[in-house]
Amino acid sequence: MTYENLLALTASAIAQNIERVAVFKDKDRKALNKIVRLSVELWLECCSQRYRLIVTLGDGPEDVLTKPLQDVPLVKLLLKPQLRKFGNAHGDRLEVEGVVTGWRSMVEVYPPQRAVSA
Repeated sequence: MTYENLLALTASAIAQNIERVAVFKDKDRKALNKIVRLSVELWLECCSQRYRLIVTLGDGPEDVLTKPLQDVPLVKLLLKPQLRKFGNAHGDRLEVEGVVTGWRSMVEVYPPQRAVSA
């Protein structure tokens, strides 16, 4: 049984159940085949990775409102967290660490300012 055969069998099994309760046209069958293919690809992408993932939030959150102004050197606004992976595709070498492509953190840094009342 090939990958393509399994996709076709899955789509066919779903289509048979839908046909019991609704009209199922050729365009619906094509859409169903696409949904099944995308679902399988998503599952393979998400579930076949053997490395471990972790989301990092920079230096960690701080409550700057409770600190005196002189103790707050910079205010950091985290726009996008960083996604890091540990290990390889074989589930080995968990000490090897790297950033997932496209998931570098984005941080805006601002100097602290005193509020000025008008």
